[in-house]
Amino acid sequence: MKKLLASVFLLMSMGMYAQKDSVVYAYDVDGKALKAEPLEFEKPIYSFRLSPDANTVAVKMCDVNKKGKWKTNEGGLLSVYSLTDNKSVIVQDLPYLGAFTYLTNSSFLYRAGTLTRCYSLANPENFVWEERVNPVLINDSLNFILGYKTQESMKLRGLELSTGKVMWEKSVPCTKNWGWNESVMLSDTLIVAANNSLDFLNPQTGNLHFIKAKTGYTDKAAIFAAALGGIALGVFTGAIGGFGTTYIPYIGPNVIAHTCSDIVCKDERLYFSDKAGLMCLDTNGNKIWNHAFKSDLAASAHLQMLGDKLCMINYGYGLKGGSEHQVCGKPFISNFDISTGEIVETQILDKEIYGTLTGAVKDTLYVFTNPVGKLTPIYPNSERILVQTDKDKVLMLDRDLKVIDEYPFKNSYDVLASSGNLRLVGSPSENSKLWLIYADGTPIMHIDIPVNCIDLRADKLIMAAGKKLIVQDLNKYL
Repeated sequence: MKKLLASVFLLMSMGMYAQKDSVVYAYDVDGKALKAEPLEFEKPIYSFRLSPDANTVAVKMCDVNKKGKWKTNEGGLLSVYSLTDNKSVIVQDLPYLGAFTYLTNSSFLYRAGTLTRCYSLANPENFVWEERVNPVLINDSLNFILGYKTQESMKLRGLELSTGKVMWEKSVPCTKNWGWNESVMLSDTLIVAANNSLDFLNPQTGNLHFIKAKTGYTDKAAIFAAALGGIALGVFTGAIGGFGTTYIPYIGPNVIAHTCSDIVCKDERLYFSDKAGLMCLDTNGNKIWNHAFKSDLAASAHLQMLGDKLCMINYGYGLKGGSEHQVCGKPFISNFDISTGEIVETQILDKEIYGTLTGAVKDTLYVFTNPVGKLTPIYPNSERILVQTDKDKVLMLDRDLKVIDEYPFKNSYDVLASSGNLRLVGSPSENSKLWLIYADGTPIMHIDIPVNCIDLRADKLIMAAGKKLIVQDLNKYL
């Protein structure tokens, strides 16, 4: 059994940071330099997480080697820092940067090893509770946590967030697909998630029923090839990537996961596709209709309502081992009658002109369409869809699936975070550019320093650059 460094939480009044002279972090539209006084921590900042009210930040730090790579498994530090009191309230050694962390406005959750601990930000000397749980969903307002008992277990537990009390425990396998990130909460008492099956769960009581679904499958040909090659097969442990992300389960290297769509709800009806077909259900999980697919057609997909039609944007691939694209279907875009499930129209993109379908744009994207410099927001709605192709194109299609416009993807900007009428946007190009803009695309400032991570929350813009944490009040823009 691996030894973990002992967790020691200390109240820190001094020493974790030092206030530094002002630095230029951005330029406004008139070219005026914008400055802020950063907080400087002991080590380079790997990542951070903000509380919902943006008054507290959990900062992960670690050293880098001579090649500029993060030393992710040694010498890490975690600081939970109060931006209102200007001090660290919790500091501890961090042996593993992927350790789960979560902030509410009043508490801090941390997991290393097999235990998750909850600390009060007001009195952090001792933890409020600890329990064996790998959190997958946390709801502050409804006071619950969902999580698996251990990394090896498929036993899902429901806990009270305030006390850590285990309310229930049920078997909810997710070895074929990880559906919690795209789960839908239909009410306070109903969550729907596409795991090994389409699961209908009451988070308060643990009441569970499910619909069989082919959300992923084992690639038997790959297993046979591996056996012939003398490769010892084992269980692949999915990594926990990023800061504050949820637990990723065991997904075998020969499992083709996510051969399904997201879940769409409209007028007490649920729409969902898997490898076998597209289905319509009521909120109790009863099937209203089903449109079957040939086994070599459907795969990972996005569903979107287009008026009285349901559009299915099928990518044609799944995720081998839970992460690597694996062709297991054929890309297509089709509209279905929401009453019967019959196909209304299908669009097969001309590869020579547009390229091959690779994905769907699910939220607002900003593009340059005029010489003034103002960005134009484009977004899917009940009249149009947006898709991306491998020819660096973003295509706009009307509700009859006809291409009505196209944009170069490299000149587009994704929304990274939003607060009120403000948007933080970034370009997917190699030399990424970050801008703070208004929702209509009017620019406010260009972030001019290389950052490790950045966020926009409530009335604050916060970014990490090296050892510096820059926090800028944005009230004058709100």
